[in-house]
Amino acid sequence: MGLDYSIRTYVKKEKISNSLNWLFENSWSNEKVPQKLLINGELFNINGDYFKIDDYQNKYLERNKIIEHFQKIYFTTSLVFEIEPKIIASLPGWELEYRMDLLEDFKEHFEQVYLGDGKIRIGGFDSTISKLTEQDVYEIDLTALTSDMSRLIEDSISVKKWILEFSRASDSLLTYLDLEHNGRRLVFYNGKEIDCTIKEGFDVDSYESVKNILNDYFTLEFNKKI
Repeated sequence: MGLDYSIRTYVKKEKISNSLNWLFENSWSNEKVPQKLLINGELFNINGDYFKIDDYQNKYLERNKIIEHFQKIYFTTSLVFEIEPKIIASLPGWELEYRMDLLEDFKEHFEQVYLGDGKIRIGGFDSTISKLTEQDVYEIDLTALTSDMSRLIEDSISVKKWILEFSRASDSLLTYLDLEHNGRRLVFYNGKEIDCTIKEGFDVDSYESVKNILNDYFTLEFNKKI
């Protein structure tokens, strides 16, 4: 079994426009025309492919249709990062130390994903945008499709910078990395960068549960210091 690490952030309803606009500017799609999404009377562009709404078993959406009514949107996208050695090493064909015959394959793939100006696209990420109506909160989830991409989520400085900039632009309530059996690494909370990992008792199915756990956790941490 490979790794399926993910980036998950929670955004207030009134901040979702900032979040989606930033995501559009820092993602990439094979499609020339972005998918249109209407929220609260405002139209957004979403980079991605293979869009579905509400049920993953549903058919793919026609590209020319605007998404208006949804609880959950499914799609696949690529994210645009600043280039760095760990990202290069994650690309297919980076076994050049042992397999020089792969040089041309690697060069061809690199030229496809390098966007210029020190930027590179990595994908795909299985992505969802969900409305948590009881809390007036949106949940955005970006799940890596390969183990190499998952390791980037865990270790890459460039990916960490992307996540924090996304969180700040979104004014996220919370952003964490789902590292599967290695726990949940909190990276942004209440407007600030943080770095702590919760191994157990983290119910990702309910934002209210997430909030309660976080409140308990940080109350305990504060009490320890005093």
